[in-house]
Amino acid sequence: MGRVKCNLQDPFPVECLASVDLGSVDGHRDLMVEKGFILTKSINIFLQDKHAIIIGPFGVGKSALFNLLRNKSDTLKQYQKDLIVTIDEQIQFEELREASKIYFPKLSESISLQLLWKFQVCRRISEELGKLDKFPSNEEENYISEFIARTGGIGGYLSITARIKYLFEKVSLKIKAKLSDVPVDVELSKETEKATNRVNLNLDEVVANVAKIIKDRGIRRCTVIIDKLDKFVYGEDYKTQKNYIESLLKLEDDLYGVYQIGFKVFLRSDLYERLNFSALGPDKTADNTAVCQDSCRIN
Repeated sequence: MGRVKCNLQDPFPVECLASVDLGSVDGHRDLMVEKGFILTKSINIFLQDKHAIIIGPFGVGKSALFNLLRNKSDTLKQYQKDLIVTIDEQIQFEELREASKIYFPKLSESISLQLLWKFQVCRRISEELGKLDKFPSNEEENYISEFIARTGGIGGYLSITARIKYLFEKVSLKIKAKLSDVPVDVELSKETEKATNRVNLNLDEVVANVAKIIKDRGIRRCTVIIDKLDKFVYGEDYKTQKNYIESLLKLEDDLYGVYQIGFKVFLRSDLYERLNFSALGPDKTADNTAVCQDSCRIN
């Protein structure tokens, strides 16, 4: 191994130490993270792209890794040919729980949350596809463009519950989807005067068209990256929070298995340990999980 070349002044002017920028202690705020990026054992495992669930203790650098993916950093070259789709909204769990009761009263909470997740994932993927050059340029892309228009258009920062509420007040909405091998057909309508027209959404057709576009465009993979699920507190909404994350992992299993849509879900280790993987199979889930035990940046 060659010797490291030292460019520091000798003797070093210690009076300059106060002006040295070492970056932020908080990884996802650190603008210098790429300059201090190091390939650790955990990062090498991550770069194999074999795991959807990325867990680690608080402060290990999960959000820093999320931001490097978001920005298609040169430090993560394996993912630079992916369509990167980010979801990192803060969830108001009480609002989410009430929304699922109002809009999907005949569904179990688990299925309701999977439906909300699938709708959100379809929306975000479609929005990112809509930014591609010369979009829409074929039948599949026209389908996605129409889906975007039917569900509020591109732009804005509506949360998943706010967008469903917006649609619910404007139209009579019918959603079809297959969730955990269970066909779901839900109509959102209160026969209110606010509802001016009927919109039919088939989320499985959306995902099938997405998969075709990804292949035709020569994109390696659609990778959905999800952060900020770590805002997990004890309280009366514990069950809803837990079910929400478990529902996401069920959806990830469905979408990857059928359509090869990849996920990177960043979770704190203590939160991961509280989840229930009986529906997915504990061994299968463990095989899909990578553990971050060392920081990806120089601290």
